[in-house]
Amino acid sequence: MPRAARPLPPIHELRRRLAYRSDGVLIWKQPHGKRIKPGQKAGTIGHKGYLYVKLDYRKLSCHRVIWAIVKREDPMNLSIDHINGDPSDNRIENLRKATHRQNLSNRRGVKGYSFYEKRQKWQARIISNGKHSNLGYFDTKEQAREAYLRAKEKLHGDFMPDYMKHELGQIDGTTSQLDFFND
Repeated sequence: MPRAARPLPPIHELRRRLAYRSDGVLIWKQPHGKRIKPGQKAGTIGHKGYLYVKLDYRKLSCHRVIWAIVKREDPMNLSIDHINGDPSDNRIENLRKATHRQNLSNRRGVKGYSFYEKRQKWQARIISNGKHSNLGYFDTKEQAREAYLRAKEKLHGDFMPDYMKHELGQIDGTTSQLDFFND
């Protein structure tokens, strides 16, 4: 279970000190410390490519600050998801509120299949609501990948990464082994 996010500083305070630029960049509106002058970019790249800004000795995620400045609300215990999967792209049109599970659905680098030695077949699997589901065994990794993508589309919808949607759009036909989702 993810830890609860700490509340952001008051929104009026964020808006007084920082400005949002339409390219997803935060700008200092006031001097900040000895070296930072108004008009300079705010934030540094941190863990896994996310941008952070330090305000009153607190490290804040830039995407959460941007959400608060533009939408005038603290996302509180919801995640802010980067729709295109790029953690440094903080344009407001690339951000959306999401539950922790929805945010995990938009991860990059998930294959959804592996070779199962005992059967000498490719196995497709997916996680939904914290439970692993076996999608079946296939002769080729392409068939296993297709089964995974079709299940992901059905289960995760809009939170499926764009590159997977594109990949799925290039696959014709249906995968009959996904019938267990019709329960």
